[in-house]
Amino acid sequence: MPVESRTIIPTIAQDADTRADTLVHAASAALDAAGSHERRALRELALPVEHRLDERTLASLRRRLAAAAAPIERGVRLGAAQRLGAMQAVAAAERLLDDPVSLLADLFALAANEALVLSELLAIVRLEALAANLPPGASTGADRPSLLARLAGCPEPDIAEAASALLAAHNRQAPDVAPPLPVVMRDRLVWWTAALLRDRMAEDPRVDHALVEAAAEMIDATPDEVSPQSSAMRFAELVGARPDELPALLLEAIGDRQPVLFVALLAHASGLTFGAVRAMLTDAAGERLWLLLRAQDLDRATIARIGVALAEADPRRDLDRFVAALDVAMTVAPERAAAVFAGASLPPCYRAALADVRTLGATGASGR
Repeated sequence: MPVESRTIIPTIAQDADTRADTLVHAASAALDAAGSHERRALRELALPVEHRLDERTLASLRRRLAAAAAPIERGVRLGAAQRLGAMQAVAAAERLLDDPVSLLADLFALAANEALVLSELLAIVRLEALAANLPPGASTGADRPSLLARLAGCPEPDIAEAASALLAAHNRQAPDVAPPLPVVMRDRLVWWTAALLRDRMAEDPRVDHALVEAAAEMIDATPDEVSPQSSAMRFAELVGARPDELPALLLEAIGDRQPVLFVALLAHASGLTFGAVRAMLTDAAGERLWLLLRAQDLDRATIARIGVALAEADPRRDLDRFVAALDVAMTVAPERAAAVFAGASLPPCYRAALADVRTLGATGASGR
């Protein structure tokens, strides 16, 4: 059974004000605990399928990890073998090149214990699933080119360039193509690969040196690819949607099956990070997302169209639950909804520092 967030929909028995209070407080608590459910799911990857991520999601994760890891493994093997050959360690070089066993299973086991790597892959997989399953034109119903296709011909060169870059990044995302990973994650895969290869070799200092040099060369030589995420955020910043323009743009992003663009537009408008909004969009419960949309003063019809499209695209979502959550969200004033996310819009390092200071004060160690 998929791991899902607990419901934060207030009971019908509560009056409107009480239900609104419950939603606001629960959304605040969910923000404070953001990521805990996913981290638990990732830690439980060693359990049987029925107790963790569903089988389809797990298969997609393996496929994506394989796509990212395969070229890394080939590069490190070849680079280290060439260096070992130059050091006259021919047997070790042949062992590296002739080993028929892939590292993928071991890499997946390592990634299962590294939330930074696997949570990013999980987010990529879930956004791709949304993009594939959203009904085309579901939210706009317009028989016209997509928003990005239209803006790629915009007379403003910066916007046209950003739209074209996002289209290109989106078109590169195919099942057999490795998604661009943040540098720290890519580097982690490289060093894991080198360490796993070393673990299969006989003790020989030359092997260590060859693998280290091959890994370092691969890290230095790999260009930093422009990800759909960074392209979408640049586009959102350049467009700079006004509050009255945001609802239509969000609907077009959903209708164009561009959840990455939807996340970027909403992140820019709300001041939250791409990752924070992405987590809300891919959360099957969804209450935080409806409250965030309410914070942008979106009307009921717009939020309803977004919610119905997402429910059609994600079998984990329950339409009746969405309607109940929407009823409650619409009783919350936009200003009050925005206040829930005010702290989350501050830089993560600053929020972490505030938490450290509060912990220090709570222990009485501040000397005040």
